[in-house]
Order: sequence, then structure tokens, then C-alpha cells
Amino acid sequence: MRVARQLGLDGPDSTLLCLARERWPQWQEDLPALHGCQDPLRLPELFRTWGPARTDEVLQALAHLASVEHGADDVAAGGLLAWLLIPGAARLAVSLASTGLPSIDELVAAQLWIEVRSWQGGHKVAANILRRTRNGLLADLGLRAGDQTWSRTRPVAEVEDHLTEEDHLSHGPEGREVAPEVELDLLLEDALAQQVITQDQCGLLLELAQVAHEADVRRSGRGSGGLLSSEGASRVGSGRGVSGITVKRRASRALGDLRVHVTSTNYLASA
Repeated sequence: MRVARQLGLDGPDSTLLCLARERWPQWQEDLPALHGCQDPLRLPELFRTWGPARTDEVLQALAHLASVEHGADDVAAGGLLAWLLIPGAARLAVSLASTGLPSIDELVAAQLWIEVRSWQGGHKVAANILRRTRNGLLADLGLRAGDQTWSRTRPVAEVEDHLTEEDHLSHGPEGREVAPEVELDLLLEDALAQQVITQDQCGLLLELAQVAHEADVRRSGRGSGGLLSSEGASRVGSGRGVSGITVKRRASRALGDLRVHVTSTNYLASA
């Protein structure tokens, strides 16, 4: 994931993750909440078997270690916690893709790191850090409720409020079915990274999905999942200053490119 690369957390051999492994036994001695796991990089796997309360206890312990002002100021703990939150941060980057900023992954990574290192305590660590990351980033970008770019970020961003802690922390499909919303976001992120679709095409599909959801459109056109309804295309087109036919043509092209991408060897290998 590109957000992980920006943080230098894109592999088990990254400096911070190696340092976290070295310090893990000492952390366990100091914090009983971290007991029950020999290797911190197995936490995503264990989280899928632990309940939300147990998972949050571990995250609270790591957040305390990582916090600069309210904890131990341990950069390795910050790296481990940020790594655990990468899936949620990646979804956030996808939801902001339609702002057109080429550095959105870098901005999300930077804001995530700030929130990880400035944790002040509380429950639901994953959801709250990611929510603060989103809000802080939007504030820095100067996006407000009336802005067109804000409205384009909401369809995916609002999904965050309905995801469980496990959804925020899911690092892949092994051993666990991924929620459809998460799967869609990861697909769009990968398609953007591989330049299969543009940021504008991503924003267009998200707008159409939101309109289809609001209108409860189930099917419209073979294989489009309701995205290409005439009513939805007209509504989205009016907001973009183009005709509904133009919207349907652009969306159809993007969907076609996504279908090819999903069936490609490269995507299947990375999924």
C-alpha cells in the first residue's frame, strides 16, 4: 500500500517494525495487555480471533507507548501502531482521491503519524485515530461542508463510521472475509496506484455509487451494479455540468478498465 511506503512500513524488515520486535519482550513485561502474542507482527492475525475489547486493550497500550506528551514517546511503538492502522488509512486516501492532490498518500501518512504520536487516551483507538486523521487532514486542506471536493470524499469516508475495529485493522483476506466496502476501497486504491483509472474517474464512480445508494437502485445495465442508471447519471451530471449521457459514457469506460484490471494477473497476485 502506498501509505505504508510513505511511512517506511511496507515490509516486515522495515526499521521501525524490526525495532518494535526487539522491544516487544520489554513492553510485555511493562504492560500486561500485550501478553498472549510472541511476535507483534502476528497481531493482525490474532485480532481476528480476539474480541473488540481485547484488541482495543492492545492498541491502547501501544498508543500509550507511542504518545509523545502522554506516554513513553517510543517511536517503535508508534511505527507498530501506525502499521496496524494502515488498512484504514489506505481507505481514507482512496476517499480523498477526488481532491486531485497528487500527494494525498503522503498527506494521509503524515497526518496519521501525527495522530499516533499525539494520542491522549481513551477507547476505540483505531476508529478514533483514523477519524482524527481524516478531520485533521480535511482541515489542513481547507475543505468544508459546502465544497464540491468535500462532497466527493464523503461516500467512502462515511463508511468508516460503520466499520468495526476489526475492519479498520484487517491486513488482508487470509482467514477472514473482508467487508464489501473494504474490498471496494482497496480495489480503487490499487487501480489508482496502477493508473488503471484516474482520480477523477474514481470520484465519478464514488458519486454514482452514493446516488445509487440514496435512490436504492439495485440494477441498471448488465454488470454495472446500478451505477449506470439514467436517473443517477443525470443527477451526477448536473453537479458536474455535463449531460447524463456523458457521465454514463465516462463511467462505463472506467468500469470496463476496472473489470480488465480485476481479471489481470497482476491484480490477482496482489489480492
